[in-house]
Amino acid sequence: MKITEDCINHNAVKIIGELAESSYNFCNAQSAEEEHGNTLYMAMTLGEIMGVLEMAQAMKDVLKA
Repeated sequence: MKITEDCINHNAVKIIGELAESSYNFCNAQSAEEEHGNTLYMAMTLGEIMGVLEMAQAMKDVLKA
């Protein structure tokens, strides 16, 4: 199997979609404590998405080298 830029993009979008989909469960806070926890979870999810994007870019850079 040959890894291409399209393959990297496809898998990055797939992983980001899974991360975003799981975060929808945390949007309806019932209390201030839940809201704080949800905010932390969403920040963590955003960090994971940024990690996926950075890894995808690093893999593309290796392909170009």
